Amino acid sequence: HAELQGLVAAQDRSLENERLRIARDLHDGLQQSLAAVLMEVGIARAAIAASGHAVPGATEAITRIAHLSAQAIASTRRTVQDLRPQVLEDLGLEAALQALAAQFSAHSGIACRIDARGLHRADARHLAAVGTCLYRVTQEALNNITKHADARTVRIALQRRRDGTLRLSVADDGVGIAEGAGRRQDAYGLLGMRERLRAVGGTLDIRSRHGHGTTVEATIPAPVRTADRTARRAPVSRQSRSARTGPETSTATATTAAIAIAIATAEPATPA
Repeated sequence: HAELQGLVAAQDRSLENERLRIARDLHDGLQQSLAAVLMEVGIARAAIAASGHAVPGATEAITRIAHLSAQAIASTRRTVQDLRPQVLEDLGLEAALQALAAQFSAHSGIACRIDARGLHRADARHLAAVGTCLYRVTQEALNNITKHADARTVRIALQRRRDGTLRLSVADDGVGIAEGAGRRQDAYGLLGMRERLRAVGGTLDIRSRHGHGTTVEATIPAPVRTADRTARRAPVSRQSRSARTGPETSTATATTAAIAIAIATAEPATPA
């Protein structure tokens, strides 16, 4: 089980690294090229206006090119954001979820609010280690709400419990999940969320009543502290070692000790 978790975690890291590479390529390549097209369109428009010669359909065509280029830039920016949210690296998980919620509301028309009270007490290193996982789980949950829930409001809650456990919940007031829908072979979104959480030692719980909405809850335990690990690996006492030795080992030890005593007490031999 531990080896499988490690394999899934390694695969997840590889996927995130590939997402980052593609996002950078889109930003540095396609998005910059589209921005250059917009600049050239502006130059062409200014040149036509300065010449004083109206070319039939030219101005309209340039306007359409500018509009399409702006749309392509916006689409590329959204794709880059979906692949690798820069705000997650720069400002942390709470800010990234705020941005994700705002984007979700703008595109879906569904009101979305976030409650992250108590998150400031979370271990910063732990939060950074699992931040991408929780972000992706939230992202997938919101995608499912957009496609299937027919919801009016969504509430995202992220908190740290007293024992250090992180809990994320995404609740909607939609139509709920029909019985057995989460076990369908095509329910890859739910399966992906479970596997992501399992890779970091977490669990996923889905509660839903048909016609009364759905709550997706992710729980990630607190990291094991160094002191705890040291305690688990405490050296075994001599008494414990003796208790675990079998009769053969004890006999061999006694024989060796007797030989050593005999050698030490023996009188030196008289030379011939």
